[in-house]
Amino acid sequence: MANVLQNDLKLSVDAVELDERIVKVAQAYFNLNAKVEVIIDDARHYLETTGKTYDLIFFDVFKGDIPPPHVLSLECFRKAKSLLNKDGLIIVNFNGFLRDHIGAPGRSVYATLRAAGLETKILPTPGAENERNTLFLASLNAHDFQTLRSPLFQGGQSVALASLFLNPDDLDLRDAALFTDDKPNLDRMNLEAANLWRKDYNATYTSHFLKNGIPLFK
Repeated sequence: MANVLQNDLKLSVDAVELDERIVKVAQAYFNLNAKVEVIIDDARHYLETTGKTYDLIFFDVFKGDIPPPHVLSLECFRKAKSLLNKDGLIIVNFNGFLRDHIGAPGRSVYATLRAAGLETKILPTPGAENERNTLFLASLNAHDFQTLRSPLFQGGQSVALASLFLNPDDLDLRDAALFTDDKPNLDRMNLEAANLWRKDYNATYTSHFLKNGIPLFK
């Protein structure tokens, strides 16, 4: 993602990463652009201490298969909101579950962003819920998503971004929680989704490795 923003969109990128080993892997194997300013820090701590403001703040944070609760809290979203430039955007990457009991954490992320005073759109990536991600696009004011920097294609066909947004009125938000610093219950709520994701991930990649003769262990 850092390379897409830096290379393709020509943005100046600060990438905050907790584990410096991940940075070394990104540089050695994923051609991380040297222009990306890498900051070794906890994401929440960085937001609380930086003096910079941003046009885009992208939350793509996972500890194993569950996002750290202190980063997806009401207080953290309010802090991120205060660091947005005019017309800035916050994007939160989350798992693809939004319906039924397993989707309660995703619905709660949406409710928490709204409680932080952010206009929020829901953009599921293509595929079934267990195969996709959900992107929450949050901003100070409502954005016009009709005009894009480059055309958007899905299945080889040009599509309007606004047509891909999920209507929040289609979600039952009665069981949505507000994630706050004093009630960090994301881990508990997300157990079902995390376990299913881990099961599918392990089955898919174990089969892929074995089929291609890649040893699982040295």
